[in-house]
Amino acid sequence: MKDLSTDSLPSHSALSDDGPSKHSATPHEAKSPSSKGDASHIGQLLAKHCEDTQLYLQTDLTLSQLSAAVGVNRYYLSQYFASQNTSYYEYIHDLRVGHFIARYRELVAAQEPIVAQQLARESGYHSYSTFSAAFKQRMHMSVTTWMHEEA
Repeated sequence: MKDLSTDSLPSHSALSDDGPSKHSATPHEAKSPSSKGDASHIGQLLAKHCEDTQLYLQTDLTLSQLSAAVGVNRYYLSQYFASQNTSYYEYIHDLRVGHFIARYRELVAAQEPIVAQQLARESGYHSYSTFSAAFKQRMHMSVTTWMHEEA
């Protein structure tokens, strides 16, 4: 059986070995993510202000809202995502699908009932069809197939 752990999803908080950047996190002082240190700094800010706080679970989260929460202007945040070969939407979908998988496994371990549609909503999706498409793109199988293979 194929390993479908959340480890197989791209890590968006993977940081370079340069250590923390000395740049301020205020939007006016944000630097272009073209250098390794700046990209690492933006990655750290995303991990702290989006991933650790689970901000990505907000169903209406926009790039502008994320950039304000992280303290990096919208343009530089978009450039950061491009430098990581992803986009804002891919980043958010990766986090949400990862959340769905982790919560699914917690519920299975606790022997609690699981309703995929409800779990998708808890993972930040308004629409189950949007979630299903994002899941399939990342996991290369439908949610139902994955759930049956997980059981």
